[in-house]
Amino acid sequence: MLTLSCTACSRSPFNILFWMGNGSFIEHLPGRLREGSTSRESRGEHTQLRRTLVLEELSPTLRNTDFSCVFADPSHTTQQHVVLAQLWAGLETVAPSTQEAPPSSSPLSRLITTEKF
Repeated sequence: MLTLSCTACSRSPFNILFWMGNGSFIEHLPGRLREGSTSRESRGEHTQLRRTLVLEELSPTLRNTDFSCVFADPSHTTQQHVVLAQLWAGLETVAPSTQEAPPSSSPLSRLITTEKF
């Protein structure tokens, strides 16, 4: 089992954080994986959001899936990508494939972490 974790920060009470795979919603992907619920923690003027993606089995298809964590609020929409096969090969993985890496003030400052069980 492998758990991917995504963290974002927002000043707006209207926000969303979710996972996608190859541009599709997680529930449409083949394999044994599930998206956790979004946890929210108030930190002064900001809210920190966290959402996990649990992969129960690491099939070859899932190893090569382009997983993306998507964050949106009224002032930002951004996403970060990770392909597990590239991560395990030691390549740089959290830089987005279609946009520049977010600056440190970006809502996705600590984006994707992994935990293997």
